[in-house]
Amino acid sequence: MFKNPPKIPQSIPDDDLPTHGSKDPCHKYACPIQTCLERNNYNQEKCKAEVTKYNDCVKKFIEEREKLKNAKQSASG
Repeated sequence: MFKNPPKIPQSIPDDDLPTHGSKDPCHKYACPIQTCLERNNYNQEKCKAEVTKYNDCVKKFIEEREKLKNAKQSASG
């Protein structure tokens, strides 16, 4: 659906990625994408800003999870 989704590092297990619902820190950015697409007859070009906000959130979330994982490994090692 999206041409340039953020790349997900292979070192992060799938269960550490955002999930739907209240535990998803990027959920608040996902709903506006759907709303924008519906408003614009599913023209993705008109919803780039919403997609970018979501992708940026996911990227930041993944980076933070990786930092946390590395910190835990350093503390235990």
